[in-house]
Amino acid sequence: MGEEARRTHGAHRDYYLWLAEEASNALLSQEHTNWLERLQAEDDNLRAALEWSRGQPDQTEALARLVAALKDYWAYTGRFSEGRRWAEEALADRERVSRHHRIRLLFTAGRLALDLGDYQEAEALLDESLVLAREESDPCAEAEALSNQGYLVQACDRQAKTRPLDPGKSATSQLDGRPTEGAARGPLARRWFLPGPV
Repeated sequence: MGEEARRTHGAHRDYYLWLAEEASNALLSQEHTNWLERLQAEDDNLRAALEWSRGQPDQTEALARLVAALKDYWAYTGRFSEGRRWAEEALADRERVSRHHRIRLLFTAGRLALDLGDYQEAEALLDESLVLAREESDPCAEAEALSNQGYLVQACDRQAKTRPLDPGKSATSQLDGRPTEGAARGPLARRWFLPGPV
């Protein structure tokens, strides 16, 4: 690919990365319907931006950001498997992604795995995101990780009681009516730390 073509593809990807990141916040607002329609109208362009980023060795971070930004879009449109495939692509090279964006990529992969019923994989990814969030002293990321862990346990055990798990054991191995720390603290954490509806 020539340098001019590379610049053109890069500019295209940058625009759709901007659009996806703007939409990722707007999809949690009262304007979510308008933004969902806007993303659906750009679906081919969003896929093209993903494909181009995947094919460029120096675009790992941009791919991770784009995948994370599209998490709620894939969820709204029921395309969990497609989203998970892209998350797995981005995670394959996650050591080259900054910790800030790696945390959000792990959220995305973990939540999509959860939505598809792969609870063990979801737990591993969400646990990794929580460790990184705490290492980075990022309260918003920690709140999101705890919230997602709560959703995980609720999905595994709808009758769970609000008592914390043994932190030294796997969450999915202890589903005898007790949720993880996330199940007890997640919704409260989201209310305090995260914008938009809980």
